[in-house]
Amino acid sequence: DFSNVDTAGDHEPLPAGEYRCRLEDVRVGVTKTGDERWDLRFKVLDGRQQGRIIFDNLAFSHAALKRTKLVLDALGVDVSGSVDAEPRIISGVVCIVAIVVEAYCLPSGDERLKNKVLFNGYSGAELPPFR
Repeated sequence: DFSNVDTAGDHEPLPAGEYRCRLEDVRVGVTKTGDERWDLRFKVLDGRQQGRIIFDNLAFSHAALKRTKLVLDALGVDVSGSVDAEPRIISGVVCIVAIVVEAYCLPSGDERLKNKVLFNGYSGAELPPFR
């Protein structure tokens, strides 16, 4: 029975800014070109937006490695050489995530707003105990 379920506002983007978040989930997938991709799911920990979710992804393609390196470094991974890249190396990290709001067009031509994490939008990583 969904008659008492209120979804108003649940799909509105978060206001642009910085949020303290915990990395709740990392799902491994594949990009359209066959490279490994990590889908990241962060939960906002404080303030009026507490409990809201921010999504991002990392691609392990040649073209995306610069951003992937910046993000992993900001999340506390030693990227000075080769890295055994497994989701467990960043799972549970608490950090600051900086987002903006941007418009995108649907195939129908309608415009929608969504959040986007900045290219180098991570800082202040706090590593969880028992990594």
